[in-house]
Amino acid sequence: MRIKWEQKITNEEVRRRVRCRKNMVQQIMERKLNLFEHMCRMKDNRLVKEVMFGMMEGETRRGRPCREWLDDIKE
Repeated sequence: MRIKWEQKITNEEVRRRVRCRKNMVQQIMERKLNLFEHMCRMKDNRLVKEVMFGMMEGETRRGRPCREWLDDIKE
């Protein structure tokens, strides 16, 4: 692309030059949903499924809760 770091070019312009249709956030969300679909089809006794859908025991920390993987799926 030969874009120098001093140039003031927006991300949208770079994506247009590369001919990228989706932005990174859209691609990440699409891949998360594909993985979620794959995990839902797994058998219930699989460890990966237990980890993703299980709840942790113990007390929660003070402050705002961290964003979790399933929060994106619910949204």
